[in-house]
Amino acid sequence: EGYSRDEAGNMVAALSRIGDEAAMAAIEEYAEAFGADVQGAAVEAWPQFEAQEYSRRVLSRVLRDGRLHVYDQPDVSGEHIGAMPEGLTDLVLTGLGGIRGEDLRLLPRGLPRLYLQFLSAVCGEHIGLLPPGLVSLGLRALPGDFGQHLRLLPEGLRELVLRDLSVGYGARLQSLPQGLEGLAIKDVDGLSDGGLQGLPEGLGDLRLERLEGVCGEDLQLLPARLQSLTLIDFPGLRGHDLHHLLRLQYLRSLELRSLPQVRSLAALIPLAEQLVRVQVRPLPDDIEIPPELEAIIVRE
Repeated sequence: EGYSRDEAGNMVAALSRIGDEAAMAAIEEYAEAFGADVQGAAVEAWPQFEAQEYSRRVLSRVLRDGRLHVYDQPDVSGEHIGAMPEGLTDLVLTGLGGIRGEDLRLLPRGLPRLYLQFLSAVCGEHIGLLPPGLVSLGLRALPGDFGQHLRLLPEGLRELVLRDLSVGYGARLQSLPQGLEGLAIKDVDGLSDGGLQGLPEGLGDLRLERLEGVCGEDLQLLPARLQSLTLIDFPGLRGHDLHHLLRLQYLRSLELRSLPQVRSLAALIPLAEQLVRVQVRPLPDDIEIPPELEAIIVRE
């Protein structure tokens, strides 16, 4: 009582160095009083106590809208992965050197959202160990070649983020789960011309950023039912390449960012009646914006 959030976090850290039952009971009181505001300190203290008991008594009280971020803890191991708190709906694991790929099988069944990043021992071959029930998955900066292992992704996935990964030279993405509704791909090495071929047909929201080897011609490979498309940092993309989007009869939102060669939006005129939002960032002063598109251009 009377402690600020930072002071409470410091108290949790101090109690963790004691590490006995009385210390856990005191941390539990701080967790009850401060909730998610002391989540970071509570997670840091986890390895100092029995994993399951601490998770039940402390971590279950510090979730932020069901979310837990476990990061940069070298002593967090498979024992902790198998002792996640009740009420967990969104888990982020970052930079955990003690986690092995095989530990993914210990994740709670039915967990809806999971983001794995900077885990040096989790490779593509371990993706098949992910628990059933995942709806949203993010994979970032994991070692090895993921190209041949994308087929192991859970079939029930609806949202997927692939970032800072390698899929092997000349890879295609046709083995992604066909039920995907949202997909974001950033800095994925190995895709070449035609690499976007075979994306799930029902995909509604797609974000592509800095994909070397993907060119303007590849826009004709995008799924026909796309409703929202974001293209970021494709230096070779030009205004005339946008005509490949004319086949996307459900497209409503288009965002173009860091595309210095796009000097005209004239190719989008046939989509003027169906698009409700077009944003170009940054918006060059000399870019050609046809009158037909003026009403839907977002200027920020």
